Amino acid sequence: MSAQQSAPAVVPPAASSLSHLLTAHPAVGISAVYLVSSAIGMLDSWWYYRRFGIDIFLYSDLADFLLASFRSPTAWLVVGLTALLTALEQLGSRRLARAGSAPRRLGWLGSRRYRQLSVALGVSMAVAYIVFYAEKRADWIAEGRFGQDVQVTLANGARASSVVLLGSTLHFVFLLDRGARTVAVHPYEGVVTIESSTAR
Repeated sequence: MSAQQSAPAVVPPAASSLSHLLTAHPAVGISAVYLVSSAIGMLDSWWYYRRFGIDIFLYSDLADFLLASFRSPTAWLVVGLTALLTALEQLGSRRLARAGSAPRRLGWLGSRRYRQLSVALGVSMAVAYIVFYAEKRADWIAEGRFGQDVQVTLANGARASSVVLLGSTLHFVFLLDRGARTVAVHPYEGVVTIESSTAR
């Protein structure tokens, strides 16, 4: 048997395969970013609005969640850092597996099971941060530590003062009355103006 025949086949790293896939099919990368953006927006919006008793899925379109993700830039930062750390962890694990000379107690660091656990841990950390940050934002608004009071004029002539703008979707506006501890949902066509006082 020749040396060429006995040489083991070289398996390309997953990173190289992923790079080739994205280069050959850039639409896959765009779709992935779109899905990640929507997932971040869904999770952040759902956890934030549930604090005020709002089922945000009843008032939102898919585009709302895509936009919502960009209203929380720190979530993108955490997701990006988590993805980078996970990629480095995967690279180190594959190098360790190819080396084949690691001590037995460290051999599991080069295993496929370890790489799967690393990905699951990275996703869990990103999800935990998004949930934590969304809940904190909601708590700060409910406690009066965050959020600006606005004056709202409705199409029927009614005027609401000293309410807090919780947020909005493409079709609805969400207002919190801290004093009455109530939340109102108004369609955009039912709102004439939203005024906020500037600092003196």
